[in-house]
Amino acid sequence: MNYFKTIALAGLIVFSSVLHANVPEPTNPVKKITSEAVKASMNKELGALLTESKIKLEQTVSATVSFTINSNSEVVVLDVETENAQVEQFIQNRLNYKKIKANALKGQTYHLPVVLESRL
Repeated sequence: MNYFKTIALAGLIVFSSVLHANVPEPTNPVKKITSEAVKASMNKELGALLTESKIKLEQTVSATVSFTINSNSEVVVLDVETENAQVEQFIQNRLNYKKIKANALKGQTYHLPVVLESRL
């Protein structure tokens, strides 16, 4: 009986060390970075969408637009940070769900500073 317990204990030790040896090492995810050329292309396309505003502004207004690109290469506006509600609505209407040609990373959040100058 004592011999059986010794063999069982030795088997458990060997079995547990084999299980521990097969645990995969966690890997760090690769951070994807959008190239400067793609960013410049996106800025140019989005800037073109924001031209020809019919908004009458008394002073220059700045905003920061947070957006992402969906699987259909469309801009999805997440947030527009500005104190002017009219400018916020204008930016959302002009950019939301518009297709772009730039090869941007899908699902990544981008931040675009926008300045609308007054035309008095």
